[in-house]
Amino acid sequence: MANTGIPYEKFVQEVYTALQLTKNLPNVSNVNIEHNRHITDNCGIDRQFDLYWERSEFGETKRSVIECKDYQNGVSIDRVDALIGKMTDIPGIVPIMATSHKYQSGALQKAKSHNIELLVVREEDLDKDWKAPDGTHFIRTIIGRIVALQPLQITGFSVYIDEEVAKRLNIKGGSLLARNDQVYFGDDTTGKRCNLLELARELEKEVKGYNTEPKVFKRMLKAGYEEIGGARIPIKGYSVKYVYPPPFIDNFRLEPVVEAVFEYVTKGQKEILMNLAGREVVKEMPLC
Repeated sequence: MANTGIPYEKFVQEVYTALQLTKNLPNVSNVNIEHNRHITDNCGIDRQFDLYWERSEFGETKRSVIECKDYQNGVSIDRVDALIGKMTDIPGIVPIMATSHKYQSGALQKAKSHNIELLVVREEDLDKDWKAPDGTHFIRTIIGRIVALQPLQITGFSVYIDEEVAKRLNIKGGSLLARNDQVYFGDDTTGKRCNLLELARELEKEVKGYNTEPKVFKRMLKAGYEEIGGARIPIKGYSVKYVYPPPFIDNFRLEPVVEAVFEYVTKGQKEILMNLAGREVVKEMPLC
């Protein structure tokens, strides 16, 4: 199938528009790039241009035309001459030329002498675009693993109360809703006292292995008590139900989706338009 050049023109239109919008330059607005624009020159002759770029800079309208050349063997001086001829009778418009590959030496010299900006707008080249002039490779892809340790969680508890004590204090069975840092167990014999949150940290050091199904830990006390809100109740011991979830592991690969590479041949600069984690960004890179 013959190369009509239109797919490349559409590609340049799309990515060049995205580039300008992503840069979000101050005092530049109303970015509008049209495809297949016709302009009548001062001689009344209709001139066709692949792309027409109009924007407002500091309140002043700026206009450019972009001629797109999808040539494998490089753009020759004849193509630059043709653009110069078309622009002779159209003042006030900046000429730009874009190609997918390269420019021949004569075309470079002629464009420079006539202030024509030359661009190479292309897809990513892994061997070329992520390397410094001295051959040092830049980081493009980050592969890693996130390991999130999950704490042991106490999901419930029971206390053992002497029957006579329960009768004397009129304690009946039931449920209690309280935070883990509000429920304390202690033993006057040893002087040790901890709340459920502290007990969970202690159990993390003692238990072996993880469990998602509830397990029971039981501890008997010589002179024990339960304390909630400053009120103490004598107990013989307690038991807690707990789960100890395994670590959460997530493997990730972070790399950009490169939409286009822009080489500003006459300026010796390069920019990469990429989508990184759902956000379009522009990265300046050395032009090798």
